[in-house]
Amino acid sequence: MDPDADEGEAYVEQDWRKFPFHELSSNPVLEKWALNQRSRLKDKVEEAKPENLSIDSRLDPREKQLAKRLDPIKALNKEWHKITAQRFVICVNMLGKDVADYLTLLSIPIQNSDWMDFDCMKWLRRARYDQAETLQVLPTNFPPENFSEPVYHWKRGKTPCCYLLRRPQVKMSIHWTAVKALVKPKDIHDQVRIIQALFYCGMDSECFNTVVSKCILENAWRKVSGWHTLDLILDFVFLALLAANSASMIYFKQGPPEWLFWPTILFIARAAMNTVVMFVSHWVELGCMDGFYAVMTKWNIAMLLVEVTNAINLGNMFIWGKHTIKPDMTCDPMDHDKGNGTHPGTQECPLVLHPVKFALAVGLKWIHFIFELMNTKGLGHSVLPAFKAVTGTDALAFMVFLMIIVFGTVQTYWALPIREHLPKDGRSVFALVFMKVFRLELLGDFDISELEGEDPVLKGNWSGDHLSGHIEEAKESELFHDAVMIIVLFASVVVTVLSMNVAIGVVSTAYSNNKANSNQLYCHFQSGYAFKLLLRRAAVHTISPRLYHCIFRDDGANQDDAQQEEDGYFIGFDERWFMDSNDLDEEFELLQETISQNRQKLDNIASKLASGETTDKAAKSRAKNKKRR
Repeated sequence: MDPDADEGEAYVEQDWRKFPFHELSSNPVLEKWALNQRSRLKDKVEEAKPENLSIDSRLDPREKQLAKRLDPIKALNKEWHKITAQRFVICVNMLGKDVADYLTLLSIPIQNSDWMDFDCMKWLRRARYDQAETLQVLPTNFPPENFSEPVYHWKRGKTPCCYLLRRPQVKMSIHWTAVKALVKPKDIHDQVRIIQALFYCGMDSECFNTVVSKCILENAWRKVSGWHTLDLILDFVFLALLAANSASMIYFKQGPPEWLFWPTILFIARAAMNTVVMFVSHWVELGCMDGFYAVMTKWNIAMLLVEVTNAINLGNMFIWGKHTIKPDMTCDPMDHDKGNGTHPGTQECPLVLHPVKFALAVGLKWIHFIFELMNTKGLGHSVLPAFKAVTGTDALAFMVFLMIIVFGTVQTYWALPIREHLPKDGRSVFALVFMKVFRLELLGDFDISELEGEDPVLKGNWSGDHLSGHIEEAKESELFHDAVMIIVLFASVVVTVLSMNVAIGVVSTAYSNNKANSNQLYCHFQSGYAFKLLLRRAAVHTISPRLYHCIFRDDGANQDDAQQEEDGYFIGFDERWFMDSNDLDEEFELLQETISQNRQKLDNIASKLASGETTDKAAKSRAKNKKRR
């Protein structure tokens, strides 16, 4: 026995509460075990491919042909049935960004041309075409017990509303898999860990461009999509309440009425509670260490800051603080008398006293709401590639480079002792200088006289109560004109024209690459949100299983007894919608692999022909020798 294999199996048998998720990547024994698992599974998949089967359609009877096709699939099914949630999590974590190769081995394509002649697979004719964006996961037994009856009766997709919404017919791809423990796990805890492992593979891993991983995510999202919709509705209602508070202050000059005040308080409490729920669900389900590592992701931290900032700002205005909002209180937006140490002031409404806090809370809530909307298919597939292009490494690096140039120009321009840039009470000198340079370099909006600190000249004459005159351009500054012109020429050519066009090219190139991987980007983003919502369900199940089954009635054991008896699933899908198309590099690699395989086959044929010719020559020489004798 291999000691490494024994240690790998010991990890496989561990309960989730004792499973060292954060230690997997640093264990070399598990890495070797995962590579062996992938290698063994790859051999089984290769044996089941039709091109590797020795079938002679002219000599072998139909029953023998079918048996030769099905025996490797039976062996592959046994190998797939061994893959538990723990095995899958270990393999996915150890393989990292190369996990797509492993996930591809979890299903095999079913080609119509290979199976149409057999009665049990006649249903493939009906499954060849279906509506676009269709996904069907069909539980069944394969190989079947009765070869003369169809394995499954394909039901084509139907448009629920009307014929006008019907999608076009497209060619469907059919795959077979027997990884039942992954596609539809037996309990919520397994599903949480499976989604977590796929999410941690990263945005560039291509892990969601495989059939089984996409089905895993579809099943998980179907389970939490209702709660996601509820979150969207509640967040939109919260934004509407905040807008109503602003309208009450602006148009009616008073605080929110009773019917508006108390719902706003409840939604502020919900914002604070979301933060508590996130920490508690991670701690209860994943434990201290795994829960801490799961929380400390950039998205969780960003959303955590948004929720905490909103709860603190709005709580300080509505619940606690020196001045809090009261129902129907006076809120005159024209009264800005805050008072001082000796004078209390006439304005006590926080909506007027702290407008920046309230505006920040509204803006951050909109950001949170927009990110939630990214989980919808329409926005996710279209907007996420653009978002990643703008926030990608190349784009951010170039933005930092531009800002360094801007700050260098700001200091250069600030060194000129222009009169309006000198310190004065109630005026931010640096902000004035920065905005002038910002407009000049990034927007191309500038005026020479404004940069020199000179004002236009008004010339005219008074005649009684009337002024007749004209405005002349500002005089050229003798002291600063040359320096300002040099700054303008440098900034307008180097930054406004050259650098901004380069920035557009960087973002455009990144967007083109990201658009080709839009399915992977969208699924990775959606898996992170699904993981967070599934954690809440799992935490409820850990705390009180009875309460869990009362709240989440659709879950139960997650699989019917009849479905548990099935061998696996036929998965039918529209490949153009289901997965990203291969890019040029992937196509080139596939072409090279095909060429090398064909070259190897030609070499084998040539060697066989050469050995045959040698045998023929030897036989002819022996025949000649016999004749001579």
